[in-house]
Amino acid sequence: MTVTQNGTIKEYGLSICSADYNKRWIKKFFDAFIALPEWRENFASSEIDPKQIHETVDIELKEGTVAVDKEIAAAIKKLNDQGIETAFSCQGGNGGPIAYIVLKKGSRFPEELLSAWRGAGWQTNGWDVHADGLFGQEDINAQRFVQSLKDWVNGELDTSGQKYRVLEPRINSLPKIPPFTPPVDENNTLEIQIKRIIKKGRKAKFSDLTRLRSGRDRYSTMPLEQLAELAGEAAAKTLRIAFTDDGALASAMRWVLRGLPPQLAIKKVKADQTIAANAKKQRR
Repeated sequence: MTVTQNGTIKEYGLSICSADYNKRWIKKFFDAFIALPEWRENFASSEIDPKQIHETVDIELKEGTVAVDKEIAAAIKKLNDQGIETAFSCQGGNGGPIAYIVLKKGSRFPEELLSAWRGAGWQTNGWDVHADGLFGQEDINAQRFVQSLKDWVNGELDTSGQKYRVLEPRINSLPKIPPFTPPVDENNTLEIQIKRIIKKGRKAKFSDLTRLRSGRDRYSTMPLEQLAELAGEAAAKTLRIAFTDDGALASAMRWVLRGLPPQLAIKKVKADQTIAANAKKQRR
């Protein structure tokens, strides 16, 4: 992650094993990262002068002469010569950002490169790659990334990726998060999210509904009888037809009270039930 202040780019980095932390903790971490600039400095990686990060060379591509980081220039040229058009790239290291290549729309890396990069543990979806790793290991990952590209150019690529993988112990302890008030995105409050879903109506997608989160509010601990009274007879009748389980019924009523029409509240609760059921199957 990069933050720009007074024309200087400051980079922050951290890699954790997601299995060690639940989603609630990860959200709290990122909220703290935004809200607590002093605490954020625990993860500061480098300050970068955007005018001169790495030595570059000019290469001729389809769109004309382009300046590319020297260490990866040959690979960028080879990709483009094969019709795989690159949009952005960086060799990483030397206090700069992590190494990466992003392709133009419609292009895809050769499968041999994707195999090597995935084997090295780097993030790639076929059209971009980021040689990220543990916090403090940016330079060594950048060096291995550059080596993978040089090997590919020379026909010596280790497609298993083991040659490029950085084997280091992961960070098991993080600086304690101090008390703070999470930042509020004024353009994405629960009320605004609900209005967006209501506007979509029947076109509201499964993902629209599952992303909708209320947090704790005055309805969270309210008993079913009180929820039904506040929701109104018509809404309560519609919801009781859809749900026989009191827990699901109460959840749907809460969403009605938060602003969802009954039919959308039913879809919301059923979407959440599907997610919960799938998660339960995966744990078995």
